[in-house]
Amino acid sequence: KAYFGSLVALQTCHVVRIPKSSFQHAMEQYPSQQAALKLRKNEELVEEEFRGAMQRVATRKLVWNRYQGSLNNYSVANLSELEMLIKTLESWKTFFRQVRDCRARKQDELERHTK
Repeated sequence: KAYFGSLVALQTCHVVRIPKSSFQHAMEQYPSQQAALKLRKNEELVEEEFRGAMQRVATRKLVWNRYQGSLNNYSVANLSELEMLIKTLESWKTFFRQVRDCRARKQDELERHTK
């Protein structure tokens, strides 16, 4: 399959990778075609959702960058020191709001899945 993006872990995460050959060997010893089919379909759905989310993020970023470039000759060189400081703090504030909201969504999702 085609490579579609890079990820950066914000917290420690553990990944268990099972080679295809080991999985097939286990399926030969303990066959459960129904469970294997269910797992495969579930993984394909998760991957499809993830790819869609990555595409939406990339599209949003592209649109945002185009918007930023189309502002009336907006340039850092034209800003005073105070204006640059204000812009920096506003960007910082926006970024951390997004991080907070993302963590809250993940926590809500985790709580929903553990119930």
